[in-house]
Amino acid sequence: MAELGAKLETIVLKKPMLLQGRVMHARSVPKANKFEYDNLYFYLPLGFKEQLKNKFFSFNRFNLFSFFDSDHSLLNCHPEPSSCHPERSEGSRETNSESLLKEFQEILRCAQDDKRISHNDNKNKIPPVKNVILISHPRILGYAFNPASFWLGFDEEENLIVSLVEVRNTFGQKHSYLLFNENLSPIFSNQWLESDKEFHVSPFFEKKGNYKFRFVVKENQLDFYINYYVDNQLQLATSLKCHYQELSDKNLIISLIKMPFLMFKTIFLIHFQAFKLWVFKGTKYHSLPPKLGSNLTINKNVKK
Repeated sequence: MAELGAKLETIVLKKPMLLQGRVMHARSVPKANKFEYDNLYFYLPLGFKEQLKNKFFSFNRFNLFSFFDSDHSLLNCHPEPSSCHPERSEGSRETNSESLLKEFQEILRCAQDDKRISHNDNKNKIPPVKNVILISHPRILGYAFNPASFWLGFDEEENLIVSLVEVRNTFGQKHSYLLFNENLSPIFSNQWLESDKEFHVSPFFEKKGNYKFRFVVKENQLDFYINYYVDNQLQLATSLKCHYQELSDKNLIISLIKMPFLMFKTIFLIHFQAFKLWVFKGTKYHSLPPKLGSNLTINKNVKK
């Protein structure tokens, strides 16, 4: 494993790709429970819709596979929505290079104003985000449930400098975690970024403790790790390990044949594992607590 100060081996692909992913959940307490399964994700760079040439994948219209920009919102995840909200309505948003870069920069500006980035009274020293990649489930036959989507922001040297992790629960709620280093220095593949847990996901965990996030973005490797701790004790370890595949009609059909119920797989497994924990393992159920007023949590690895 490289030293933290070593050059980051980041490769930013410029075209949309399929990601064949392996998801792992390992719960330690109060009852041990582990499961793994394969799933399909899309790798979507800025301007991806101009590159689409697929019969079975469409942008903002129904198809076998599709992406709708209404499923993902950077607009509503600012720490202070009243003072940090772009002047555009939700319906006017377009998923393109210019709009997403502006939205990402707006979120970072809000984080700066929240004094969570030390910029020595000179915001020009903070490198701007030059490219954004979204890692997410597609809609399949019009349906998708995304427990976690990953927005990755890169500087002009293709260093990963910020990530926005968009988390959803089965109660129809969404929350985002903004993760970066002080002064937006590169995030290295062996580095963990920490954030308080401020969103209710599993009914078998209370809304307390903290998350640790790790991102590995390399030429043949795209991995995400999210571990959950309470009082420095690991409660849950999760990972998503992906390999790239050409986004072709052939590969889309093959993926669907291999996993014919792909559109329902994630939500079914979530409820199946919850049923096991509740009925067979007697794990305590925690009711849905009131949601925070803010939809964004900023990580703790920065100077306050």
